[in-house]
Amino acid sequence: MSLLRRGRSAVLDREPETSADLGPDPARADGDPAAQPAAGPARGRWRHGWRRALLAGAAVLALAGLAAGAWQVLFVSALLDVRAVQVQGTRALTPDRVRQAAAVPTGVPLARTDTRSAAGRVLALPGVADVDVSRRFPHTVTIRVTERVPIAVLSSTSGQRRLLDAQATVWAPPGPVPADLPVLVDRDGTLDAGAVATAVRVSTSLPPALQARVRALEPVSPGSVLLVLRDRRVVVWGGADQTAAKVRVATALLGATRARYVDVSAPAAPVTRSQVPDGLVPS
Repeated sequence: MSLLRRGRSAVLDREPETSADLGPDPARADGDPAAQPAAGPARGRWRHGWRRALLAGAAVLALAGLAAGAWQVLFVSALLDVRAVQVQGTRALTPDRVRQAAAVPTGVPLARTDTRSAAGRVLALPGVADVDVSRRFPHTVTIRVTERVPIAVLSSTSGQRRLLDAQATVWAPPGPVPADLPVLVDRDGTLDAGAVATAVRVSTSLPPALQARVRALEPVSPGSVLLVLRDRRVVVWGGADQTAAKVRVATALLGATRARYVDVSAPAAPVTRSQVPDGLVPS
């Protein structure tokens, strides 16, 4: 009898385990919230993504509006228009002539000013070596001009007078010819580029003290130049070689003698004469 009770007791003790294996408790499956799918976090992420998209779209629209407004102010409206054209760096040219050549329109938006075209028109003026055209907000265009520096006046038999710089560039003077410049004489109108280049090299190699005494330079051949001083003495210089020796010999002879003609084209064997040969000095 006791064995029978013990057996029933063991069976009853195992019954809960057997019922748990049959499947989920119907009451818990229907009523326990822990058994429901976690839908809350997913819905929150979806709402947060839409919020970020809306904010990004609003930012893009705001930036587009700002860009459109800036474009309107810079390129369309008269808030930042051209009202003044300033010219800097002129010497022989006048600021008015530079403004006229630049032809920068006033009353139009400053940002639309074609500075490259304006610079090209100014660069075409005689004697202009370089030019820079820039915008200065809110209303100014600035033109900075670099003019060529003349070292001589190129004079022809026809009476035409042009200026010459250290790069052998020739241009018509925009105003009066400087009175202190030496004259490069072209007697028969056949002065070639080689002779001009030699004269330029000789002129620029002279020391300031001697250069200031030169009234005219006359090419006698493509490689030889003579100098006419302001007291009408003549120095046959030759080419642009042996400059230091020629300067030393010419300075000594002009100071120690009364010679009117000094030839230092071969400085080791100079020649002097008391008179200048007829026809050698240009009138």
